[in-house]
Amino acid sequence: MTRNEAHEVYRRAIRAAETEGVKAVERCAQELALTDLFYLIVHILGRKDVDRDWLYARCREVQATPDGYLDLWAREHYKSTIITYGLTVQNILQNPEITVGI
Repeated sequence: MTRNEAHEVYRRAIRAAETEGVKAVERCAQELALTDLFYLIVHILGRKDVDRDWLYARCREVQATPDGYLDLWAREHYKSTIITYGLTVQNILQNPEITVGI
C-alpha cells in the first residue's frame, strides 16, 4: 500500500465511523493509532513533516520488525521521530504498564 492509499483508507474508516457518531470516530482513531505507526505519528501526534513517501516506508519497515536490527540511518532521516518517539508512544498506548527509559 502506498502512502496515498493509506490516507484514503484512513479517510474511509473515519467517514464510516462518522455515521455512528463521535464515540465511533474516537474508537476508530484509537484503533488506527494502536495499529498503524504512520497514522499515529502524522495524524495523532501532529507530525505533518513525516507525511512523505520515504518516511511512510520507514514507518512500515519499523512497524513490521521493530526489534532485532541496528538502525543505521543518516542524520536528519527521522530515526528518532519514528523509533524513539512514535514507536515508544505506540508501545505505551498498547501497554500502559510498560516502563520506558530514554
